[in-house]
This record gives sequence, structure tokens and C-alpha cells, in this order.
Amino acid sequence: MSRSVLLALAACLGCSGAAGAGAGAGAGAGAGAGAGASAGASASAGDAGNGVSLESGVLATGLGQPGPIVLDECNVYWADLAPPAILKCAKTGCGDAPTVLARGDWPEVTRLVLHGKDLYWGGGAVIYSCSTGGCSGEPVTFTVHGVVRDLAVSADGELFFITRPFFVSELDECSGVDCDGGTGLFSGLGPPTVQLAPPPLPDEIALDGQNLFFVVDSSANLVTCRIGSCSATAHSIFPLNGPVPSPPVLTLDSENAYLASSSSSSGVASIAVVPKDGFFPPDASTSRTPGVLLDALSTLAGLAVDDVAVYFAEVGAPDPTGVVPAGAGRIGKCAIGGCNATPEVVQDYVSSPGGLAVDDARVYWTEQGAGTGAAAGRVVSHAK
Repeated sequence: MSRSVLLALAACLGCSGAAGAGAGAGAGAGAGAGAGASAGASASAGDAGNGVSLESGVLATGLGQPGPIVLDECNVYWADLAPPAILKCAKTGCGDAPTVLARGDWPEVTRLVLHGKDLYWGGGAVIYSCSTGGCSGEPVTFTVHGVVRDLAVSADGELFFITRPFFVSELDECSGVDCDGGTGLFSGLGPPTVQLAPPPLPDEIALDGQNLFFVVDSSANLVTCRIGSCSATAHSIFPLNGPVPSPPVLTLDSENAYLASSSSSSGVASIAVVPKDGFFPPDASTSRTPGVLLDALSTLAGLAVDDVAVYFAEVGAPDPTGVVPAGAGRIGKCAIGGCNATPEVVQDYVSSPGGLAVDDARVYWTEQGAGTGAAAGRVVSHAK
């Protein structure tokens, strides 16, 4: 028996055990968990024993406005905004009855982050946290100074977040135990490699083990700094073509940052691949050249990356009246090394995607307009 098959079987057994331990966690509980992602399992008609017939790959329907989405080995987690809630469903399906982990009155969710067994998200001027096993519907709250624009969590549980108190943005951090508004990290570039003017407004954020990466939208630059000494080490590594669309579309792998930007005049989006060692490195002999992986795209709702490809959720172009038609979007992918500007379509006829994530075998996304009425959202997965 091959190693890959053994790993898949181990993942399935692990998720089956988690299902028994996590059943009933949270209000409105459906099936808690199922077989693991590494096994390449997908939802199918009538799974989870509830007699519900769904299209192949559809995990949940009848959602108000599903947005950011994250994964662990066994489950899919997402934020819904109508009504505000954090939900989960086993990757193998939950009979169209996802578990509600938390409810609230947050106005929006800027990003959903999974750190260990805890979920974090920003909503209004609060950062929320809830265990993946549930928090009795009442998440832990951390009050900050300003509306949370984006959020990341370090390996040791420190919270890094961008807030916009008034008309400026701040990059702050706080303990995952006690926040008390947060400690400011970035209000300028200190001694930057490249001077930026006017004063920068940090926006999207991502981090790896040692560095923060964030976009300053007032000057359209991707900036990096060292965790623990951000003001002193911040410098620009890539100038963008225009403002970065929302929700955040900045993601990392071990070598590169991938980010989507769009022209303020045409609305056409592109995806850039930026080496983490920078466009303006201290030693130019070690630099690698950033490049545009894809362009001529419509607005992007999400990016994700694995070892071989970059995946994107494209909203689609509007019609002459300014309305994006149903089914105008798509989920696509392009090899990290390039795809001759011709991405492969993973799924077409996607309506208003809201978030995107990948595991070893499948692509997962939220979709906000997969029907008519106020509850036309759904969560879908598809083989890569």
C-alpha cells in the first residue's frame, strides 16, 4: 500500500474520531466532522444521514451572505453576515445543517483566521475568538481602537491587526489573552529603503514565522517588516499598479507573496508574484524579479496557494448597467511558474464568490448569489 494511501486513511480515521468528540458543539448542530481532507473526500447527495440531496460538492445552502472561509484537516469554517454567525461543516458533508459556532451582531467580517483549535475574526471595532469545538454561541472579545480592516495571528498566538480609527490606518498587535486596545507597531516607515508619501495607510496584512507583510493603500506598495521591530525594519518590496480590492487578497507561501491589485480607472485586476526577499533588497545580487502572473481579470474575491498553483475567485465583469450577472464569476488556477496568461478553470458559472481556500485535494469557496432571495448563499468544494 502506498504512503499517500496510508496518509489518507490516517486522516479519515482522525476526522472520524473528531466527529464523535465534537458532536453537538454549538447551537443548531448538524454533523460535527467527517472524513479528512487528505483523503480527497467530497460532499455527496444524502450524506450525513439527514436525507438531504445536494449537488455534488455542495456542503451548505440557504445561507445569507457567506464570506471568509478557512479549513482544517476535517472541517470547513466560514463567516456568514446575514445573520452574523460563524459556522462549520465536515468536508464530507453535514446534511445541509452546518454547526453554528457563534452568533453576534458584528457588521462585517474582514478575515477569518484559524490558529490551532481557535478561530479569530474582526468585526467592527472588536476582534472575536471561538474554539472550533464551539463557544456556546458567545465568542471571546478583544476591543481595539478603530474598525478592524484585517487580522493575522502569529505562531505563538500574538494578534496582529490593522484598524482604521478615523481616516488613517494603524498596524497594531496585542496578546491573544489580553488586548486592551492594542500596541501600535506602524504609523510610518521609520528609515525605509524607499520613501513613501503621503503618509502610508496600512491595509491588507499577512505573516510568516518572522515577518509581517502589508499593503499601504495610500502609496500602493507592498511592505514587509520584522516581527518585533516593525518600525525600524519596514521597507517596500513591490510597487503596485493600483489599490488592492477588498476583501483582502494577499497570501503567502514559503518563498513568495501573492497579491491581487486592480486599476482604479479600469477595474481590471492582476495577480503579482513577489519574492519575499524583495524587489528592493539590501543586496541586489540576491534579488529575484517579481512578476505579473495573471492580468486582465475582473475583481477578485480571494486568493489561495498550494505547492504548485495559485487559485483565485473571480467575481466577473458587470453588464452595461453596472450589475454583475449571475454566474459571471469563476474559480481558476495558474501554475506558480506561470500558465502563459491562460489559467485553468476549476469551476465556471460562479455567482458572487465571497472567500476561497484549498487543501491537498480540493478547492473550497463561498458563493453569495447562487439563487434568488435573501438566502441564496452556499459553500462549495471541487476537486483541484
